[in-house]
Amino acid sequence: MESLDHRLRIANKRLTFKKDEPIHLKFQISRDIYPEHVSFKLYDDSGDISLEEINDFYLEDEFICFEIEIELKQIGIFFFQLTVKEGNDILNLSEQLLIYEKRNKANLFGDGIVYHIFVDRFYKYGRTKKRDDAVYIDDWYSGEPEYAENPGDFLPNNSFFGGTIDGITKKLDYIASLGTKCIYLSPIFEAYSNHKYDAGDFLKVDVGFGGEKALKDLVEKADAMGIRVILDCAFNHTGDDSVYFNKYGKYKTLGAYQSKDSDYFAWYNFKSHPDDYECWWGVKVLPRTVRTESYRKFICDEVLPKYLSMGIGGVRLDVVDELEDDFVEQISKAVKSYGEDRIVIGEVWEDASNKISYGKRKRYFHGTELDGVTNYPLRDGIIDFIKTRNNKKLTETLTMLLLHYPEHSLSNSLNFLGSHDTERIITVLGGENGEGKTGSELVSLKMNTEEYEKAVKLLKSALILVLTLPGTPCIYYGDEVGMEGYRDPFNRRPFPWGKEDDNLLSFVRIINNSGIKSEFRQLESSNTSFVYSVGDDFICAVNMSMSDENVNIDGKHRNIMDGSLYDDVLSVPPCSGIIVKKIKE
Repeated sequence: MESLDHRLRIANKRLTFKKDEPIHLKFQISRDIYPEHVSFKLYDDSGDISLEEINDFYLEDEFICFEIEIELKQIGIFFFQLTVKEGNDILNLSEQLLIYEKRNKANLFGDGIVYHIFVDRFYKYGRTKKRDDAVYIDDWYSGEPEYAENPGDFLPNNSFFGGTIDGITKKLDYIASLGTKCIYLSPIFEAYSNHKYDAGDFLKVDVGFGGEKALKDLVEKADAMGIRVILDCAFNHTGDDSVYFNKYGKYKTLGAYQSKDSDYFAWYNFKSHPDDYECWWGVKVLPRTVRTESYRKFICDEVLPKYLSMGIGGVRLDVVDELEDDFVEQISKAVKSYGEDRIVIGEVWEDASNKISYGKRKRYFHGTELDGVTNYPLRDGIIDFIKTRNNKKLTETLTMLLLHYPEHSLSNSLNFLGSHDTERIITVLGGENGEGKTGSELVSLKMNTEEYEKAVKLLKSALILVLTLPGTPCIYYGDEVGMEGYRDPFNRRPFPWGKEDDNLLSFVRIINNSGIKSEFRQLESSNTSFVYSVGDDFICAVNMSMSDENVNIDGKHRNIMDGSLYDDVLSVPPCSGIIVKKIKE
């Protein structure tokens, strides 16, 4: 990591250390600087810890170098500021150190990808019971999900296309063909909505999705194919139409909304009972839970064991930044009690190593919390590179991730281009800007043939990056076949079975089944390209300039897509990417 002034930088590959591991830092100063005074200040959120002056320097290549040894016994995040002074010229470099408890370093997802499925929109199969209070859309291919005119407008979210868990089981061969080692399901607990982030009963699998039998069948058959299943869990809130809140009296239990005598009353924060209560981001149908001892015991001793005992491979924690750190640790402990290979992923949109939420520093990577997170920073970096044709943000993002995330945390973090919370990636790259448009405008807004073909070319470049950079690749259902869509709910349309973009699908399959999984090393390139090696065998090159980019490679290589041969020089066409594998003599 460099300071704002490129003449001062840190040479370490990582700034994360296991507890009791020696902490050794190396810094480099450009030779055009004569360091008259160098100071190193170490501090944490509570204040300064130490301040020392550096006097010992040595020459190495084009740099003046010096090294620092630090002794830190406690787990946590620390910060340092390095100041180099030459006359009136002052260089500053600020960074962080993360000390963590040793945890399983392995990639818990294996060498494949994670496939993220929004259950109601994936595949319709099997008979399920229809609800009287729901809307059912029979036209799988041309029907549109209900939508609000403007973001934030009320939307019932009770329209269903009929996708089921049995439908996922039916399509396991397709899922496996993508190189999938884990299926990440949107919430499946009984709930009023189609997205089911408004849990009605955590202890029931929604019968509209096929119920508990369907989930058990999926887990069993996926496991036989070497694919695990993880569940999306929203423990920060429930639905107002739930066993616990029971605002509409649908359930036989006495809910917190109905009476202060309810067993669940303490699980919610009422400012004035019953109608004035704390909810998630002001959404009244999502009353926020209070993590009382009884609520935590319910989640950790009843809910999680129920599904983990079925063979569920782990959980993804929705809005994890709103959960208390010690509650996340309790959840992790409950999950890990079923095996150290069980996974706990947190939804985090920023640098998870130093995240501050509601004024408090979060603990995600200290060793007893999360295995990994949703890697939104990498998504942002890739999109920025593709759209601006400049690799600066992507390079900075990868440097940050490699420095700040423990190796196992990064390898278990989900690298993706789209999710149920974002616009479809092909729309982001090639579609008209949907910002400020109403739902009525977005519902029919699609690319023409020429726009789509250009977008596919850009998407292939983005896929090369997201599927091969450090971390675990994650594909949101349909992104691999070119599904379009603007903001929710247009990004949650049904999967276009029989109408897939086979060219794009083949491209994804070839990458995911080519064995690209090893150490990343960025190689020299222009700022309009991004070139890197993966292990000793593969070189990935993405060129966003308007002309060919020649990349020096050592020896003979073969293009994994079309078999083209290259000897010492790889020529990458404009706005495209290539992956080559070394031919061993």
